[in-house]
Amino acid sequence: MKKLFVFLFISGSCYSQNLIYRQNADQILREIHSGHFGYYFMNPDFEFEFAPNKKRKELHIKKATRTFIGKKGKKTVTEMEFNSKGYLLSSKNPANKYEFQARFQDDSLQVYSLSKRKKSSTEIKREFSKGNKIKEEKLKNGKRDYLLEIAYTNSGKISQSTVLRKNDRYKMLYEYNSDDKLKKNTYFKNDKLRKSWNYECKAEGALEASNKTELISSRCEYKEESSDGSYILYERTLNEGTPYLSEKKFTKDSVMYEWNNYVNDSILKRSWHKSGEWENEVTYRKGKIRYQTKFRSNSKGQILEYQHFSKNAMIFPYKNTYDSNGNCVLQERFKPKEQEPTYLKKRVFNANGTMQSEEVFNKGKLSYRQFYEYTF
Repeated sequence: MKKLFVFLFISGSCYSQNLIYRQNADQILREIHSGHFGYYFMNPDFEFEFAPNKKRKELHIKKATRTFIGKKGKKTVTEMEFNSKGYLLSSKNPANKYEFQARFQDDSLQVYSLSKRKKSSTEIKREFSKGNKIKEEKLKNGKRDYLLEIAYTNSGKISQSTVLRKNDRYKMLYEYNSDDKLKKNTYFKNDKLRKSWNYECKAEGALEASNKTELISSRCEYKEESSDGSYILYERTLNEGTPYLSEKKFTKDSVMYEWNNYVNDSILKRSWHKSGEWENEVTYRKGKIRYQTKFRSNSKGQILEYQHFSKNAMIFPYKNTYDSNGNCVLQERFKPKEQEPTYLKKRVFNANGTMQSEEVFNKGKLSYRQFYEYTF
C-alpha cells in the first residue's frame, strides 16, 4: 500500500530515499509517534546515492572521495570515512569549510555527531538503553536547541516522550491495551492538554463526534467479499468532526488495484488505480481534478516513466533508464510535446554497483560533473 504515495518523492531522483528533517518540537513528537524518530535528526545512515549504506556495508567501504566540478570548472573535493557497518564517521570539504564527525556505540548507534560550517556548528548527543534511544540533545553554536527524553514500557514500546525547547515543555503520553496495541496518545504543552488521539476500535458506523481536544480514529476495517474471491476493505475515521471513508479494492490474489478516499462518504478527495503498466493518482477539489500523477515501473519496482499534471495539463514528464544490474544510468526530463530533454543526468557505475561518475546537463549545457573513488 505504501506504493500509493511513491510519486511524491521520486520526481527529482532515480532513487526513492528521501531523508526528512524536522525543525520544531511539535514535529519531533509527531515523528516519535509515527515511529520515524530516527529520521528527524542527522540520520546516521546518510543514504548517499553513489553508495547507499547497505552497499557500503556489503563492500566494506572504508573511504570515499567525491570530486565535484562546476560548470565554470571550479573543483571541490569531499573526503568521507565509514565504519564497519557503513555509517559515516567523518566528512570534510575544505573548500566549502565543512566538516562532520561522529561516534558510535557498537558501530551501530550514533551517540555523538558534530557538523561544522564556516560560521555555525551543530552537535547532537544521544544515550541508548537496550538499543532504544532514551535521550537526545541538540546544540547550535554551543547552546542547547532542545532536549528530548523517551521512556519505554517493559515490552519496549514508547510510554512517554518529552521535549524541552527554550522555555517550553512538550509531552506525549502513550497508552496500550491488553494486546499491547496503542489505544491512546495524549499531547501536552507546558502541562496543558492540547490534543488526544483515541485509537480504540468503534463498532462499524458508530463513530462519535470529536470534541475540541480529542480526535476519534476508528480503525475497524470491514470487508465486502465477492463471489469471485475479490474484495473491498473499508475504513471509517472521524477527524475533528469530519468523517472520512477509505475504500481499497483487491483482486482474489490480494493485489490492490484501486483506492479511493471520500469525505462524507460521497465527496471524492483522492483516488489511485492501476491499469496495465501504469499507476495513476488524482487529487480532487470541489469534484474537479486538481493534481494528477501517472507512472509506470519495471519488475523491480523502479520508476521508468513519471508524468505530473495540473488539472488535465501535463507539466513535465520524466524517463529513467537502467542497466542490467538495476542502476539508474540516465534520467531525462522533458517539456510537454517536446522530443529533446531539457534536463539530463548521466551516470556510470562500477561493476560492484558503486557510482563512478555523474554528469548533469540543463538545456544542453553542462551544469556539473562528479567523480567518485573508493578505498576498501
